[in-house]
Amino acid sequence: MPTRSESAAGSSTRVCRKAAAFLAGLDDDWRRRIEAVGPCRHEAKPAREPHEALVRAIGCRGLKRLPKTPSASEMRAPGLAWQPCRTIAAWYRWRVSTDA
Repeated sequence: MPTRSESAAGSSTRVCRKAAAFLAGLDDDWRRRIEAVGPCRHEAKPAREPHEALVRAIGCRGLKRLPKTPSASEMRAPGLAWQPCRTIAAWYRWRVSTDA
C-alpha cells in the first residue's frame, strides 16, 4: 500500500497530465507552450504556510498595478475562470516566462 505522500504524488501527477491536456486543447498557443516546457513538475501541497497568502496578494497587486493589496475575494474571482486547472496554467505561464 502506498504511503500518504506517495499517493499524493501519484494524484498530483495525474492532475498535472489532465490539466496539461485540457490546456493544450484550448488553442495552438497553449499547445506550443506545453510542448516547449514539457511535463508539468508542479508538486501540489495540501496546505499553505500562513505567509503565502500575503505573498500572493502582494504579487497580484504588483502584476495588476493595483492601488491597494486585493482582498481574498478580489483575487479569487479571476481565478475561477481557470478552474479546474488554474495552478497548472500558472505554472506553465511562469515556466514560459522564465525560460524565454
